[in-house]
Order: sequence, then structure tokens, then C-alpha cells
Amino acid sequence: MTEGMEGALARYASHPRPPCFSCHPRFTANYGKMTNMVVGTSIIELNLPGVQSLKQKRSVLKGLIARLHKTFNVSCGEVALHDAWQSAAIGVAVVSTSAAHAENVLQNVVIWIEHNRPDLIVVDETLEIVPF
Repeated sequence: MTEGMEGALARYASHPRPPCFSCHPRFTANYGKMTNMVVGTSIIELNLPGVQSLKQKRSVLKGLIARLHKTFNVSCGEVALHDAWQSAAIGVAVVSTSAAHAENVLQNVVIWIEHNRPDLIVVDETLEIVPF
């Protein structure tokens, strides 16, 4: 039994739940208004002088990334220089309500690496703050 297009549209229009969250008035009420969300990103280039293989490099970076996540509650991962044994680039991201807080967290990550990981040399860092 087919009910026809008109019947399907009428049934869909009278459905008690909206078809998606973007159509719901509660979610569209704040559309276009300024929010306090800020995303801070940083790319940290590292030199790993004692590393002799890619396997050893991955092991060193895995421990570093886990420790940064645990200590600073940031998201991070290797983003470049995947095939270079003694070089790495890790990306670090933090979400905050304040640009100053996001910048402070990212700067503290670099300071922590320099202070607590003498086996790693910070070669370069870039920092970007993106407001939403």
C-alpha cells in the first residue's frame, strides 16, 4: 500500500520531534551570536638526537604525547616529519573560553618539554589562537 506523496509529507510535518538538531528552535536561537569559544593550536618542531630508528622515535613521541595530554588536558599528535628519524613535529590543540588562557596553556606545554624532557630539543614553535 502506498499512501502517496501528500500523505507522507503530512505525516512528516506532524511528527512530534524535529527532523534534525539544526532545525530545532532551541539550537537555532543562538545561531549567529558571538560565543566565548577559543581554539589554540601550536606546532612544535623537535629534534630527537638519541633516536636511532623510526620505532624508537614513535616510542618517544607516544610517551610524550600521553604525558602532555594527561598533564595539560590538550589534544596532540605527530603532524609532520613522519619519516625523519631524529626530527618530529607535534600539533597541540586546546579549547578554552579565553584567548589568554589558551595561549598560556600552549606556552606552558613548550616550557614543560624544555624543562622535563632534556632528551628532546625544541627547534621551533608556532602558535595560533582562533576565536569562534
